Amino acid sequence: MKLTFVCYLLVILPICGWAQETTDIEQKTSNSDAELVLDNVRISMQRLLRSTDNEYFLSLYMDVLHPNATLTSFKDNVTIQLKGEQKGDQVLFKAEQPSDDSNAIQELKGQLNYKTNVFKSTLVNHAGVIRIKKFEPAFKVKNMSDVSFNFYGISKANYPFKRFMTRIEVFDKANQKSMQILQGFQAFPNSIGYMDVNFDGYYDVVLSDLSEDKTLQDRRFIYWIYDSIQQKFNRAEQYEQIVGFPLLHGDKQHIDFSNGQVYTIVEGSLKPVAVNAEQETKQLEDRTSSESSVALQGENLEKRIEEPPVNSGQEQENELGSDVDRVQEQEP
Repeated sequence: MKLTFVCYLLVILPICGWAQETTDIEQKTSNSDAELVLDNVRISMQRLLRSTDNEYFLSLYMDVLHPNATLTSFKDNVTIQLKGEQKGDQVLFKAEQPSDDSNAIQELKGQLNYKTNVFKSTLVNHAGVIRIKKFEPAFKVKNMSDVSFNFYGISKANYPFKRFMTRIEVFDKANQKSMQILQGFQAFPNSIGYMDVNFDGYYDVVLSDLSEDKTLQDRRFIYWIYDSIQQKFNRAEQYEQIVGFPLLHGDKQHIDFSNGQVYTIVEGSLKPVAVNAEQETKQLEDRTSSESSVALQGENLEKRIEEPPVNSGQEQENELGSDVDRVQEQEP
């Protein structure tokens, strides 16, 4: 009898041990896929503004690691890249490449009303002449909801960023009620882009797509375009077929995805814009200058991933997905 009992133990103990090991593996797997709250996600917000006298167009990035702006003069057909410092709702920008032209803008300083997106500014040219300019949203809409986001994801120990973003819950700031849940994706977890991609006055969400083993260098993005009629964000597959981050030229209502991929919006859909060699060279110069200063482009993203987020909580990085730091020196 004792011998039989001993034999029984010799048989059952390895099975129990295997079962315990299997349970531990299953638990580890389950824990690695468990949803977690993503804190300190940067919101890289690009504001497209026009001066009230229609003389200037301003693309403004505040609340980012490197505040910057692109100022276009309709009168002189000149675009200037500016960068500088931000304190609270005020900024002081200086031209990246100062000009000897006495009329060239050398400095821009101003104050942003975050609720209305009205930017009251002072422009100073090379001759020291000061001009007061008021900028308002370039594409005005009524009854635009002010929203906030909660971000969620899953952890992946063997993944470079240790986690993915998989879900976003959108809230109405006025009453803190949940408006919508964005899900069904796998994206860069550290930042998102929040910009008016289709120039309709409503902000859209842009994520860096990391599904199916994609990397930031693949420069693929996920687009949630806001539909003002349905009052919700919808995935935009047409945009997602294009490789490259959307550099917005709000003054022309052109979207430059790089490599000659320039589009405009016709009846809600993307339509290619014919670009000649001279235009392509100019756009390349603009893009190179902008990407070196704004923060939402993939190649600059990785080095920023470990940097702490801006206290104000919003950042238009250089290339979105890439860290969505200009989007991502903005970067998805």
